[in-house]
Amino acid sequence: MDSFRWILIGLGVLILVVVYLVFILEKRFPHWFGHAAEEAEESAITDEEVIYLNLKSRDGMFEGPDLIRAMEKFDLTHGDMGIFHRLTPGSDQPLFSVANMLEPGSFDADKLATLETPGLTLFLRLPRTFDALHALDEMWDVAKGLAGELNADILDRNRQLFTSQKQQNMRDEVLEYMRQIALQEKISEYQ
Repeated sequence: MDSFRWILIGLGVLILVVVYLVFILEKRFPHWFGHAAEEAEESAITDEEVIYLNLKSRDGMFEGPDLIRAMEKFDLTHGDMGIFHRLTPGSDQPLFSVANMLEPGSFDADKLATLETPGLTLFLRLPRTFDALHALDEMWDVAKGLAGELNADILDRNRQLFTSQKQQNMRDEVLEYMRQIALQEKISEYQ
């Protein structure tokens, strides 16, 4: 009876080890188990990613005439949705955009000269057909320029001071997003 018990315990341990190994192998190599298509569907990037930077006035409010001058200086044109855009060279597609920090986010062209706002939001929509890192770098350069021109602080999406570490994290996010898009395209090729 004792030997039978040991055989059952041994079989139970062996079954647990096999189940554990299959579980680990299935996680690492899903295509061995026919799960590649399912995994691709689950991780497919379908939503648009938006990268944000905020500028908040150190003086309380940005004045309309100062905004107009600064927008012109940094090649930002008033356009679609009543906001400013840095356009892709040779195209009418926005590289990134600048909105009013106050709702609804737009700038009424007729009232721009008398506008007062506490801040601006710069944003970059992904995916795009252009180099997203280049667009991010341009948005960052314009944010620094506008901050200097308008006496403003650069803030992250949570409206905390933007640091060089946060800038690197943002670059890493964009690189990872681009990697995911490239991976999704490769998987689509094989299906």
